[in-house]
Order: sequence, then C-alpha cells, then structure tokens
Amino acid sequence: MATAVGIGERWTTVTINNSVITTVADVYRLTAATSSEVRGITNAVRDGSTRAVFINVGVNNVTFVHNHSTDSAAFLCPSGTNFALGENEWAFGRYDPTSQRWRVTPNCCGGT
Repeated sequence: MATAVGIGERWTTVTINNSVITTVADVYRLTAATSSEVRGITNAVRDGSTRAVFINVGVNNVTFVHNHSTDSAAFLCPSGTNFALGENEWAFGRYDPTSQRWRVTPNCCGGT
C-alpha cells in the first residue's frame, strides 16, 4: 500500500489565532475558529526544518502577515503584502538564513 506521507516527513495540525507557529513540522495543516493571522514560525529552524507546506484545512481564511515586526521568524510575502489562504488552499515556505525570515508564496493554482 502506498502512502502520501514521505518517510520522516512531519505533519501537524495547528490552530491559528493571530499568532506565531511554535510547532515543528514539514507540513502544517492550518485551522482557525475565525479568520486569523499567522505571523511566523519559531523553533522549526533550530530543529533543522528549512522548508514547509501550509494547507488551510478549515473553512476560515488564514492570512500570512508580511514581515511582522515583533516576530523573529516572520514571513516575507510576495510583493511585500499579506495574503490569505481560503479553505483547501496551500502555500510553500523556505527559510532564508540571511534575512532570518520564512519566504512564503501561495500556490499559484489555489485550492485542491
């Protein structure tokens, strides 16, 4: 039987509430009780993660905030603007050690 999860790949579900992700994973399944913001990821780089996939598995939008000033592992978004993921939409992230930020971009084709 085939599996869609790669060997050693870490998946986790994270509830977003205008916050920073502190859980370490390779694939983040995002949910939110209301439309919420995610401002960055901490701890992941220290654990060796430098790439991530973000999937909104909930019905409420999750907005990625560009370069949030108070978070040390903030996101850098395309064109320097926030973007939202709707239900079943996803984004890709790569940690940039020079800027010490996560460079994220939404999937060009939208949802599932």
